[in-house]
Amino acid sequence: MLIMLTFALQLVKILYMVQQLYLLDFKQGMPIIEQTKKRKIFCYIPLENMLIGNVRNRITSSNGDWQKLLASTSQPLFRY
Repeated sequence: MLIMLTFALQLVKILYMVQQLYLLDFKQGMPIIEQTKKRKIFCYIPLENMLIGNVRNRITSSNGDWQKLLASTSQPLFRY
């Protein structure tokens, strides 16, 4: 009985994590984390930009220049 209860609890945890990933990917966009020397820069790239082109190529082509990254995406949301 205890084994079945722990298995059910693990299943609920997995389903909750999948639901959170679904909400993250399809509501807010793709999370991108850039670690700098002083702080961690965290932004969401909306899904409309992911469909237009490859976001990873845009980030690597910007070489850490956030002005170029802003110019290549229509509306990223930054959090510091």
